[in-house]
Amino acid sequence: MKNLFTIAFIIFSTFSYVYGHNNKLSINTMNLIRDINNSNNSILKSSNNKYSEIGAYIIINKDADPYSLEEYGVKINMVIDSIVSARIPLDAIDKISALDIVKKIDSGGRVKPKMDKAREAVKVNNIINSIDLPSAYSGKDVVIGIIDCGVQLDHINFFDSYGNLRIKRVWNQPVNSGTPPEGFSYGSEYKTQEEIIAAGYDDTSETHGNHVIGIAAGSYKDNDFYGVAPESDIVFVSYNYNDMSIGWSSISDAIGYIYDYADSVGKPCVINISLGDTYGPHDGCSIFDQVCDALQGEGKLIVGSAGNEGSNRQHIKKTFTSEQDSLRTFVSLLTKYGSYYATQCDFYGEHNKEFKIKACIVKASNGNIVNETGCISSNDIGTHNFTLSKVNNIGANASIQITSEIEPGSSRPHICVMGMASSVSTGYTIGFKVIGEDGSTVHAWVDDYYSRFTNKGNLEGWTPGDLESNIAELGGTGKRIISVGSYKTKVYSSTSYVGEISSFSSVGPTLDGRMKPDITAPGEYIVSSFSNSDYITSSKTTEISRGDKICVDGIDYYWGAMRGTSMSSPMVAGTLALWLEANPNLTPEDVRDVLKETAIRDSETGSEPNNTWGYGKLDAWNGLKKVLEMTGIENDCTLIDELSTKVFARNGEINVLFTKDINNCSISIYDITGKCINNTFIGNVNAGEELSFNKGTEKGIYIIKINGDNLSTATKLIL
Repeated sequence: MKNLFTIAFIIFSTFSYVYGHNNKLSINTMNLIRDINNSNNSILKSSNNKYSEIGAYIIINKDADPYSLEEYGVKINMVIDSIVSARIPLDAIDKISALDIVKKIDSGGRVKPKMDKAREAVKVNNIINSIDLPSAYSGKDVVIGIIDCGVQLDHINFFDSYGNLRIKRVWNQPVNSGTPPEGFSYGSEYKTQEEIIAAGYDDTSETHGNHVIGIAAGSYKDNDFYGVAPESDIVFVSYNYNDMSIGWSSISDAIGYIYDYADSVGKPCVINISLGDTYGPHDGCSIFDQVCDALQGEGKLIVGSAGNEGSNRQHIKKTFTSEQDSLRTFVSLLTKYGSYYATQCDFYGEHNKEFKIKACIVKASNGNIVNETGCISSNDIGTHNFTLSKVNNIGANASIQITSEIEPGSSRPHICVMGMASSVSTGYTIGFKVIGEDGSTVHAWVDDYYSRFTNKGNLEGWTPGDLESNIAELGGTGKRIISVGSYKTKVYSSTSYVGEISSFSSVGPTLDGRMKPDITAPGEYIVSSFSNSDYITSSKTTEISRGDKICVDGIDYYWGAMRGTSMSSPMVAGTLALWLEANPNLTPEDVRDVLKETAIRDSETGSEPNNTWGYGKLDAWNGLKKVLEMTGIENDCTLIDELSTKVFARNGEINVLFTKDINNCSISIYDITGKCINNTFIGNVNAGEELSFNKGTEKGIYIIKINGDNLSTATKLIL
């Protein structure tokens, strides 16, 4: 999932170099050092070669400052809790490993991640090889929509075998130099292959979207990194998450735009959203979730990432036993917003039940409060500003803004507290005191970047944050969205193993008690296509993994590894494209039923659905077989309602005669194996109209399904 920062790792195939034994080095690292010393020692003596530093994980003590390592020449790429992904100078490894804050250095071994491992795990390879299936499935005649950022539009991974670009439409929402799509007032649309290729990139500072598209739909097969649905059509909408002028509404605009295109070409569609947010009611009732619910239906699906906050204490809740009972908690201030430490906390109550909040400056070690705001009720609609100052030169100088509202989508009472603190005394932080009605429950979520609810000290009377209900908005909480968690199919540490849940994978339940995620899929680590843009040369990727650059016709194309629910979500989106190829009329509810019945359950997932794994691990192959059963091929179909339509064979064609007016009509034709051979959206038809399909169709048994407003019927026909 992409939000304020990318939860993703780039795996570098590099070498390390130290002498002697060091008990802070992992076995993988020591083996790597041995191999390098034996074979390349003469090269390593040079100070100007690619082996002057290595990529590795540095495991540090909790609460240690990772950036203190920069003093020793460490180049930090990413920090995940106490794990630092970094480039380490070879001549400084001994010094770094000797530091008190360093617990372990792990090079992660020398294996090379591939998409084939992920495809194998969810049994997509069985579909590709048409094992126990009437034919292979590849997403043909299905549209995959991607809403993201950072795409090389002419990447070789997005062309078919005939040289045709499979990206059929692009809407670059932040760029207003061109013509917007019809019906929209912003952005630029590229409608032809020539226009799309000429545009080149949507954003040269990112590659997130390129990676996501490659997982769902990449088609370049010479390196085994191709995607799940390599023959699908692609529609890409560029959403710049750094552009504050656009918001959630732009994402729902994108969903509508993609579905409109799919309707215009008469194809089913699945949309992937590897984006997320912590803000929102988390009950599936936000305006965004309501719009998504309304847009989805037969042949219109949405898949979203569950979020990467599984190991973060971002949630807290309290059921009050009396009106005098209270919830007291505080946050760890992690990083600065400009020159200020910042936090944003959102509190949601129950419908028509009041709760009240105070913000305070508190000493984390003993819970002593040195200053606090006035008490604001959820009924005090509006914004209330407070200034808190140090008392006797201790505490913090802070600006506190408390805003109360009835959340527009869920109608829940909602109080948002924003704090900006400067000149913070050591050990002090921002806290909250919440009072609610007897028997009522309040939930809260803190921002996913600047602060966390803390569990330091386990102070009596103070409640730490928990690791529950940190499922993300946008991709995670919707009632019809298929939300996806992540598990590991590649590991780079002796403390991890294949098949376990990713530590970052967000969990449910939603505030209204629904299980989330719905399913898990491989998301750690996944190799897919990178954008050949500024991202490649930026500090984010100082070196691309060995062998992940491919030159075709003099042009370099890149692949690399990332992890996150951003990666597991398109694994499912690509799978649903295969399912839609078999049955273009699948609804979100159909998909959830198939996942429930066919998901893999093992010793990791447990035998029952739960809020970590959902229904279990994705099984694309058995799911597809179930989808084929749902086409009705194995069932006797009743004669089509002759008051509406008549179906008959003539001259080797399938003919449909409409005997009354039908609005929003679509016709799907299946062969006896259950494969959809034609799916056509007709629109509005009048009584007396006759349509013919599949001239030259082979002799055999076919199923014809006709759907429209107030009409859903099917029949068998023998040619």
